[in-house]
Amino acid sequence: MLYDFTAEYSIQSHFLAADGGGVCHSVIRDNYAAPGKLIIGTDSHTPTCGIRGALGLAVGATEAAAAIEAGAWGGIAVPPGFNANYTDTLTIDLNKIVPAVALPHNPGNYMPLADLPEPVPVHKVFVGSCTGGLLYDIQLAADLLRGNHVADWVKLYVQPSSNPIYAEAEKLDLLDIIREAGGVVLKPACGGCIGQGEAAIGDGENGVWNSNRNYQGRVGSAKGNVYIASTRAAVLAAIHGALGV
Repeated sequence: MLYDFTAEYSIQSHFLAADGGGVCHSVIRDNYAAPGKLIIGTDSHTPTCGIRGALGLAVGATEAAAAIEAGAWGGIAVPPGFNANYTDTLTIDLNKIVPAVALPHNPGNYMPLADLPEPVPVHKVFVGSCTGGLLYDIQLAADLLRGNHVADWVKLYVQPSSNPIYAEAEKLDLLDIIREAGGVVLKPACGGCIGQGEAAIGDGENGVWNSNRNYQGRVGSAKGNVYIASTRAAVLAAIHGALGV
């Protein structure tokens, strides 16, 4: 039905790999979001279009509730040379931002990674989703894994967020480096971010995800624990077998 609808109205589709498909937020961000554009989507990740200078708004009851819970409806990163007037601005000193981790079972359970009381044994690590499956993340994962290997008891899953990113990572041999180090490369999809496919947490397991949500049961078993950390911290956890080593 969707194929017929898009064909009838000459709408560009992204259903297939040949169409440059992937996680919808990534496809929209990389192909349609631009300075000054208004992007409306039925998902709470739509505001990520703000990094392209667009205003991304999420609509729908569930999405609106999630956006309000997060404290904002949307955000815009001002591109160089883009003139705009704002009612207020917030300046953040990036030099004062330290590596952090979100403890189970809420992204708001933030603490500096260095303040973990002790290293957390890890069973699974996920690098991917619209948040952590960019080419930058894949490149960083490959750089960290080059000459290293995933701990024997850890499963590392890497999932590019779109087919163009997957193709570019393959072209640069990044995915081969990840595979040779013991990682599992998955086809572009939401996948591990929503506990879909093999990248899901099991009973009694600890996982480190570089995605953006770790609500109880979201990425698999409600009896598992998911910590949110940066791509670097996640991949290092896969190598050392523990978070915070």
